[in-house]
Amino acid sequence: MDLGTFIIAAVLVAVCVVPFMIMGRNKKKRDKQLVQLLFDTASKENCKITQSEFLNDIAIGLDEIANKLFFFKKIDTIEIGQHVSLSEIKNCGLLNSNRPSNNKKDKDVIIEKIGLSFTPIDKNKASIVFEFFNSEETMLLSGELQLAQKWAKIVNEKLKVSPLKKEPFHQNEKALIKGNKPVVSKREQELVLG
Repeated sequence: MDLGTFIIAAVLVAVCVVPFMIMGRNKKKRDKQLVQLLFDTASKENCKITQSEFLNDIAIGLDEIANKLFFFKKIDTIEIGQHVSLSEIKNCGLLNSNRPSNNKKDKDVIIEKIGLSFTPIDKNKASIVFEFFNSEETMLLSGELQLAQKWAKIVNEKLKVSPLKKEPFHQNEKALIKGNKPVVSKREQELVLG
């Protein structure tokens, strides 16, 4: 192979490979910024994300100690940061809004929105929605449905465990306090004193 052919081949390879390298680097940078924005949203609420995940322009994370769920979405220059206290939530449902396609031959459906919908315990409060996908913003799905399903399951498992364990504790705590002094059984005193 002569030098001229080698140079032409090297330039062609560079022209084909370099754009993908630049795109990959930009995606890593964007993902890192997105995760940082999620962590910043949590730190504003004095929380620390212990479990998180991100996909494209959305990030979701959970502070398991504070029992709060955080969501961050970036659409072009618009940034949406939301959070919900799971101790105030009754249940979490999967939001999957769709409509039939305009083609009468097909029985396909067009997905319009995907997200998580939180129903508060207090019936006077409105539902909260974390919107993962909106067909008006993006044309193609790329894992948003699976991510929403996964987090609906995580949140509902957390909701099953959390309120049931906290509620009886608070009731017992109130029952064990008389005046300013806690009421302690003899058995508990023996365990404490040794």
